Amino acid sequence: MRIKVSNKQKNNVLNITVRVKGFEEKGDQVGVQGVNVLTGEEATFWLTTQGKRAENDSRESLLKLRDGIKRGRDDVRKLEVGGLVSFKSAFPKKGEPNQYWSTWANVLAYNAADAKKYVDYGKAAILTMHDYKDFFDENIPDSDKKRPWGKLTIYNDKSESHIIGNQPDDLFDKTAEYANQIKTPAFLIRYLDANNGVLGFSSFWNNYSKEEGRGLTAPEVAAALVENVTENLKNYSACRTINVVPGRRYSVSMKQLRSTEAKENKLKLWCSFASYFYKKTVYQNETYFDFYCRELFAKIGGDNNAFVNGIQFVNPNPDAFGIDPVLIGGLQYSAEIQAEMAEGQEERASAPPEEKPPQRSASPTFSAEQTVPMEKQMPESQEPSNETLSEPVLDDPFSCFTATSLESEEQEDPFKDMGNSQKEESSLPPQNESFPFGDMDTGFDGRF
Repeated sequence: MRIKVSNKQKNNVLNITVRVKGFEEKGDQVGVQGVNVLTGEEATFWLTTQGKRAENDSRESLLKLRDGIKRGRDDVRKLEVGGLVSFKSAFPKKGEPNQYWSTWANVLAYNAADAKKYVDYGKAAILTMHDYKDFFDENIPDSDKKRPWGKLTIYNDKSESHIIGNQPDDLFDKTAEYANQIKTPAFLIRYLDANNGVLGFSSFWNNYSKEEGRGLTAPEVAAALVENVTENLKNYSACRTINVVPGRRYSVSMKQLRSTEAKENKLKLWCSFASYFYKKTVYQNETYFDFYCRELFAKIGGDNNAFVNGIQFVNPNPDAFGIDPVLIGGLQYSAEIQAEMAEGQEERASAPPEEKPPQRSASPTFSAEQTVPMEKQMPESQEPSNETLSEPVLDDPFSCFTATSLESEEQEDPFKDMGNSQKEESSLPPQNESFPFGDMDTGFDGRF
């Protein structure tokens, strides 16, 4: 039987990530038996046999993934029990319980060991891309172009993991403890009033000293954050509590940006992914952005696992905005900010159609000119932390995502192929096929 996905089905599908438990054969077709790592549901997944993705020569069959794919001169990769696969646009087989069709299989990890070391997961992640405009400008000589770069930050969405204090010095101990565990920590700082309403926020993710050419120690990171918070508190006289959301940061792999033949397409793909994390509004010749977090799986690698090679959204719909990063952990804005939002909505409702101000229904809208200068790039030579992970337990769907391994090994990056998603012609979101990449620089280098 030949199967294709209808437009109606596309609007209701999800990307389902499973831990492989085995394989099933039906005629010449092979399915993957696995456990949905987010729900614990056991199911079998099959690739569709008709449609654009099925006809794409770059799509690798589940049979080929099971039996082995050559990834180098002497390296053959086989999908094994314990591996992780993200099934794109998965939807149930009609009349067959626990059976799913999928349009594409993206391998996050071929086995349990790779899953432990090279996969991260988060409900509150933000991807931003920077310094790519010059890259597409043919009038600028290559020697004068800035090197494009990007970062993926995954924040801890659980409130019990947040660092809370009444004074800046109260944050030092737990910040140092966290910075000692994570190689590239990131911190989102919220300033709360007496009713725990958010008055404002700042972010901090500098863990490198340019002057001394070295990475900061954990106590130095904590001291720098305390200094940052002390300075920012001058802007929030009504602040009574400081709430810090810790996170971990990855740079976008240079392999995604350096290749000569396909570098433009890869960079556009990552810029397009970045557009999933914000909503843009232009009002009176100014550009505003509402930022949102997304739930995703990240495939990491490179020196000390400092780089992200690929991302797989849990919900592939670009309009399925997630958590407002400022409100991670269930916070609310202060009464003053909520009043400003209501006033903006009233202004929008009464304005002529050609003068509609930006809608602020979920989060404050910030001008693209608002920037916070920060250190941009963490050097690859920085020493890793001593963070370790236990072996994954297949019965525990989250065993691979309790933390991120940062150990360094002399071995070839198992994800040098950059994942199947980089080869799929239809990976770019449809509404961004003619996206004006020159307008995508949000100016939020230090915000998230």
